[in-house]
Amino acid sequence: MNAIDASLELLEPHIKDPKHRQYYKIAKSSSDLLTFLVRDILDFAQIQEQGLLLNPEKVNLLQLVNECIEMIILKAQKKGI
Repeated sequence: MNAIDASLELLEPHIKDPKHRQYYKIAKSSSDLLTFLVRDILDFAQIQEQGLLLNPEKVNLLQLVNECIEMIILKAQKKGI
């Protein structure tokens, strides 16, 4: 996941077309969400082993919601909805 994320970040400055930028943002958001999912799975495994250490993080909830909405909008546009 780190390699995918790093590759996307290297690609970002070279994207000029607005449509391609939208695809980049969706790929980046998806990569970030998948990373969080993997971490959650690992945390769940630690809970089962009773060795979980919590690391509180600040989250921009509005940004997270907007990223989710962007992914849904693109899928809806592809379906003509």
